[in-house]
Amino acid sequence: MLTPALLTQVRRAAQVSSAAGADVADADILQRADLELEETLLPSVVSVREDFLLRYLDVEAAQNRIRLPPRSVYGAVRLVQVAVTGQVGYRRLERLSLSDGAHYESAAAVAPAFGAWYFDGGGIRLVGLSGNPRIRVWYQSRPGQLALVSACDAVTSLPGQPSALYAAGIEGQLGRTTTTVVSPVDVISKDSAHQYVLTDGAMTGSTTARITGWWDDFPQVGDYICPAGQTCVVPLPEQLGGTLVEMVAARILEEKGYPQGAQMRERALAALQRALTGLTPRASGNPQGIRRGVLQRIGGAW
Repeated sequence: MLTPALLTQVRRAAQVSSAAGADVADADILQRADLELEETLLPSVVSVREDFLLRYLDVEAAQNRIRLPPRSVYGAVRLVQVAVTGQVGYRRLERLSLSDGAHYESAAAVAPAFGAWYFDGGGIRLVGLSGNPRIRVWYQSRPGQLALVSACDAVTSLPGQPSALYAAGIEGQLGRTTTTVVSPVDVISKDSAHQYVLTDGAMTGSTTARITGWWDDFPQVGDYICPAGQTCVVPLPEQLGGTLVEMVAARILEEKGYPQGAQMRERALAALQRALTGLTPRASGNPQGIRRGVLQRIGGAW
């Protein structure tokens, strides 16, 4: 769902005029939608779909410390891995408590044989690793604030880009409809399963934009280039678009003192619970990760 469709449906549900000078502006509706997403909808989706808005960041750990990804939700991470020297792939690192991590930092302590990590204020401290290891941090990404489509540029072409181009620190060329957006930018998938293609990219150029940054996925015609930290694509599975509409409309009605607001919110919450049942993975069992030889859920890496 794009934000113009969200605005139209919310105004219809709340019986709010779209005429100039109306008491509820587009920006007011989008702000209320951001609140509903942050307070209720996104935490609910993540509780049943641990892969939703999941991203990773590869970085070299100078001085055995790295900063937390700037858009991680609540500064939390799901998993920390280290690149295996001489091999293709990454190995999971054990998470330590702060007290255990501090213990291993002491001169007399012997660090874990395969390396480990712990939270250190605004960063991740590594122990038992030498040099500047390549680290992969998996985290739940905080979506951008909702913005009008007019604040973003649509991707119209991919001029001469081989598939191997899209990687870290590589420049991609994207044709766009206008030159509204300026650097830094996010590139957001047009598909219903909201996904970032790139975040915080440096952009130059005019209708053929040259964007350098970390490419999470291959861009497609119809994707959107938005100012960094904003999105014109509602960051929800398509099945929950109607629920967001009702929750925003309910908030508007409640603020106006209309009793229909509370009734609408009850319906929306009931619809949310039904939708979450459908979003819960149907595969038998849970995703597993090996930890000290014992199978445990990947979710335990929070």
